[in-house]
Amino acid sequence: MRPRLSITTPRHAERPHVLGAFIHAALLAGVSGTAVAAETSVNDEAVEFDSRFFPTGSRAAADVSRFGRANVVLPDVYSVDVYFNGERKGQRDVRFAVIDDNMGARPCIARNWLIEYGAKAGDVTLPASRSESPACETIDQIIPGATANFDVSDQTLELTVPQVYVNRLPRGYVPPELWDPGIDAGLLSYRASSYRTTTGRSSTTTSYVGLDAGANLRGWHFRHTGTLNAVSGNGIRYQKNASYVHRDLPSMGAQLYLGDTYTDGSMFDSLRVRGVRLARDQRMLPGSRNGYAPVIRGVAATNARVAVTQRGISLYETTVPPGPFVIDDLYPTGYGGDLDVTVTEADGRRVEFKVPYAATPNLLREGQTDYAVSAGHLNEVEQVERPYIAQATLRHGISNNVTGYVGGVMSRGYGAYQFGAAFNSRIGALSADITYARANVPGLGVSNGHSVQLRYSKTFSESGTIFALGAYRYSTASYLSLLDASRLRSLYRQGNDIHDYERIRSRFELTLNQSLGDRRGSLFLSGSAESFWNAKRNSVTYSAGYSTTIRSATVGIGVQRVRTALATTGRSRTETRAQLTLSLPLGSAPRSPYFSSEVGHETSGGRHVRAGISGTAGSMGQYSYAGSATRRGGRTSIEATGNYAAPVADVSLGASSDGEIRTASAGVSGGLVVHGGGVTLAQTLGETIAIAHAPDAKGAVLSNTRGAKLDRRGYGVVPYLTPYQMNEVAVDPVGTSLNVEIKATSQRVAPHRGAVVLVKYETVNGRALLVKTRADDGQTLPFGAEVLDHQGQVVGVVGQGGRIFVRDGGDSLTLTVRWGAGAGQHCEIALPADLPKTSGKTLTTVTSSCARTTPVATARSH
Repeated sequence: MRPRLSITTPRHAERPHVLGAFIHAALLAGVSGTAVAAETSVNDEAVEFDSRFFPTGSRAAADVSRFGRANVVLPDVYSVDVYFNGERKGQRDVRFAVIDDNMGARPCIARNWLIEYGAKAGDVTLPASRSESPACETIDQIIPGATANFDVSDQTLELTVPQVYVNRLPRGYVPPELWDPGIDAGLLSYRASSYRTTTGRSSTTTSYVGLDAGANLRGWHFRHTGTLNAVSGNGIRYQKNASYVHRDLPSMGAQLYLGDTYTDGSMFDSLRVRGVRLARDQRMLPGSRNGYAPVIRGVAATNARVAVTQRGISLYETTVPPGPFVIDDLYPTGYGGDLDVTVTEADGRRVEFKVPYAATPNLLREGQTDYAVSAGHLNEVEQVERPYIAQATLRHGISNNVTGYVGGVMSRGYGAYQFGAAFNSRIGALSADITYARANVPGLGVSNGHSVQLRYSKTFSESGTIFALGAYRYSTASYLSLLDASRLRSLYRQGNDIHDYERIRSRFELTLNQSLGDRRGSLFLSGSAESFWNAKRNSVTYSAGYSTTIRSATVGIGVQRVRTALATTGRSRTETRAQLTLSLPLGSAPRSPYFSSEVGHETSGGRHVRAGISGTAGSMGQYSYAGSATRRGGRTSIEATGNYAAPVADVSLGASSDGEIRTASAGVSGGLVVHGGGVTLAQTLGETIAIAHAPDAKGAVLSNTRGAKLDRRGYGVVPYLTPYQMNEVAVDPVGTSLNVEIKATSQRVAPHRGAVVLVKYETVNGRALLVKTRADDGQTLPFGAEVLDHQGQVVGVVGQGGRIFVRDGGDSLTLTVRWGAGAGQHCEIALPADLPKTSGKTLTTVTSSCARTTPVATARSH
């Protein structure tokens, strides 16, 4: 392996070989303004360097003319922000290589990147095998007329591709051919806890273990969940929760489940069944098509700029040609709020109009379809009846503002169907539906009934008010849901009287949020009410509150009132709770602890006062703690908890006491993955995960985790990925040996749902050396002179004082320094063969002369 100069990226900035980046920056200092490395252009103007700034003693000055061009990038891998036709696509590690000596290093572009960013696949042909792909392809070699411009100061790479080669794709689109199905693997996630309660001389210990096990095999995902419970003196009991197999069907945009699953709950009650389920997965859509947002249509007279804002916040901006235009890839924004559209023509004329935008759960974008089909045996835990059921639901975006939906459910002696529609209008978002049901229950006969439901929401942009009627449902006395009918059959078979079976009559939910402006806080109000057939009981709950921020402190006040009528007597009971809260940081440091306090009053519990402190510690927030004291009813209780996110598990401890009852708890959670490389432990496992593999890079930290690291074999788990979307999986080499270099610290993957994707990182092993050298006549080597390895590859430049950073690969111990094309404008550095062994935590310094003959060299570690 050849020696290699490591030009550090921002992720390596903390490591000793930052010298390479410093040398590069020093050279760039001679260029006025922003240095831009671009594809060759005949219009590039050369910059002349003043040789007086490069003293060389008796040696000839180095030829730094190559840095006078726009492209002043040295060969290496850089972590850059990539833009494609002006749109940011995220961060990526890009290799720069010398293609032409007269042009310097240029970015190497992978063909699949361009397809991912939106280039037409027919114009970007992927090689049949990796061996057919050139070592480095520039973007103009892949697509005619395409350019790549690298801004050194901002570390941004702008890729520009002619529109004729670009698909018009919605934002967030990832081509299905780039979706990664993952590898075969076994998975186990666990959550274990033990809780001990002591009262006087007696104590009770309760233990719990939750298990989620699975295996991925050729695209099929087998899953099993269960719990293990143990109570002092009662033995151990295991309860199986669910077992199923799942796989995605990208061609249908759907998910298939076999085994224990749930029916769709958007129209009917979600029921647990053992059978089969096929459902559309909206996550397979581009991010900008997931969720509801209106389509914007307009007409431009010239090449115009179209800007879309909401409550003063910019949501979208694009340029359109003359004629009609359509914007159909807006990201959803919660409850909504009218959109302000501004069309600015080329001559300065402006046209402004509003597009109503409000959302309810049933709204779909124009042309979109959502469906779910389930069939199997009812498998509710508390149900004796296990009838066969079948359910289907369908929603379709009929137009920009109207969505229709229909569904049906059937079982033995039961049938129900629903019709409904959702509307987006200037007065808000509204949905209305009606469900008809017919049930034949022994002992009750045939019941025919219906249930009506309304939903409404509206955001008033001018006042900052968000109003939502969560749901209003009214059901007739003879209406039975499928679960009601099944329960009545079970009760009848057990000999119970079912004529007085209580069921929901009406339900009402309301929320209101009001912003009071900057620094004035916000108000909220919510309420709900329920009433039942065949029962005197009903309940009404409402709450109100206010919160604001005063400097760094957060203050809140809230009131909740619950009124419940007892089923036996019909007499009502009212419970009122009120509380005042305060939270503020104890310092200005990023991880300063927070102090919190609360004063409250409850009708049944009286007054209470609580004060506590909480916070996080550690370089990555891997430690967390909390402690509080509460005074209630003349008794004081104290509790404390602590958590440590270890690289392979989460560990927690807790304790509390109120003078009479003492508790102590301990818990641990984590996971493991069995794969072709062995067994890898993890802090936790999500539904979709990645295994990062960087050989010999033990100790590297996985980004976006709480301190998870690569193990001794270079494997680590990234526990949470978003399926079908591009995820950045990055490793930080800060904890690795200096003798290991990770060539590219960031990769992007788009996994299938439930997949275990293997993300490989190329590493280079070699001792990290800082070479201090002079010419054999004692003169300092020219600043900026090129350093080449035994293969003639440029691996860096000479820095100030004749310092060079290299990585010793062991194949060759000779470096060549060249500062011109003349016969006498180069020399050789022979590195010592007996370099001292190091732990990889220190940098080895080598002192060697540079001569045409074999020089004498010495080495030491520091």
